[in-house]
Amino acid sequence: MIKNSLLLVIIFSLLNAPSFASGPGTTSANFLKIPVGARQTALGSAFTAVADDVNAIYYNPGGLAQLDKTEITFVHNKYFEDISQQWFAGAFPAKIGVFGVGVNYLSVSKFDAYDNNNTKIDSVSAYDMAVNLSYAKHCRLLDNDSFESFSYGANLKYLSEKLDTIKSSGFGLDIGVLLKPNISSKMNNLSVAFAVNNVVSSKVKFINESYKLPLEFKTGIAYKSHPARDYWTTLSLDWNFPRDGQNYIAAGMENIFYELFALRVGYNSFGDISEGFNLGFGIRCAKFLNQSVEVDYSFSNTYDFGNIHKMGILYRFGSTVGPSPDMQKEKSEPIPPEKAG
Repeated sequence: MIKNSLLLVIIFSLLNAPSFASGPGTTSANFLKIPVGARQTALGSAFTAVADDVNAIYYNPGGLAQLDKTEITFVHNKYFEDISQQWFAGAFPAKIGVFGVGVNYLSVSKFDAYDNNNTKIDSVSAYDMAVNLSYAKHCRLLDNDSFESFSYGANLKYLSEKLDTIKSSGFGLDIGVLLKPNISSKMNNLSVAFAVNNVVSSKVKFINESYKLPLEFKTGIAYKSHPARDYWTTLSLDWNFPRDGQNYIAAGMENIFYELFALRVGYNSFGDISEGFNLGFGIRCAKFLNQSVEVDYSFSNTYDFGNIHKMGILYRFGSTVGPSPDMQKEKSEPIPPEKAG
């Protein structure tokens, strides 16, 4: 019991309190580095240039502009020991752009506290929370044939943290852009993106020290194959440059079958807690329920703390009768003359 309680304190302190890193400076609120979304985690968190659902709030707010329907999602992350993470987010398209809201909540069940003589004295709890408000806008670059579309967005987040009786708060600002180059008809499903987490942030005071939030630059590229009748693939690759640690890469592949089932695999070289391969699958329930519901699962293995399981559900408002947007786009594109005969 004492060993487990001590382990919980150490783990949660590392996620909550400032940490000294290999790079210059220090940062706080390191729970913000834990990826959200089961689909995104299965892709190794390589989602900067994909960003095609409500989870773009976390990965690249510029990608929110791709949404044309209201979406909500809830994800439960069974982390290690008694630590769990909940993520709830919604995206709301409007004439002037797309608005988003997200809540990232990391908590630990109450655990026993002991004095220096190993005598139980009380039970304590802890949590970290970030409330996100996002906005994204889609536009076309006038007199520029190099890009099919361009979108940009920003995400303002308010932080609240507590470890036993110690509390702290702060804010941070993320920005992101997503571009779709107009290279050729065979490559019009290519996208490139750039995002910065906590480009502006306040200092978060924890105990006696104050530190800013973790600054990270991200760039990514993604390609979605032209949807066939029963299969298409998305490939993604991210390069990440955190100021408080070593650079790392993330890569993912998603395969969709019959608009019903998704298989995903990803790799992330972030560090000991999340480094390695990730696996996952998803089920699209539209054809069964006549409602756009997606259920996703991801599995990750850590070197020191065991397995991590995430389950998520996404609901997209609006009619789902007929083919998906990907299939509609494919069907609306003209057939090349050489294939028409």
